[in-house]
Amino acid sequence: MPYIWITPETNEVNRVHYRPEMLTEAQLVNGIEVESIPAPEYREEEYGVLHYTEEVGFWYEYYIVPDPIEEV
Repeated sequence: MPYIWITPETNEVNRVHYRPEMLTEAQLVNGIEVESIPAPEYREEEYGVLHYTEEVGFWYEYYIVPDPIEEV
């Protein structure tokens, strides 16, 4: 089962490890073991940021992909 680590202020998932058996106990500190991680839905010109709380579970917040900076 994967392990996730979240940013407490935003509940944003900032790290995922799919082979936690390879980690030490010290590396697992503050991690949360979860059954699975949902894939984001496809949205044209948007990207999803994964969030998690034990009360709600997983959800994505979607943001518009910024236009690349044009070269001068």
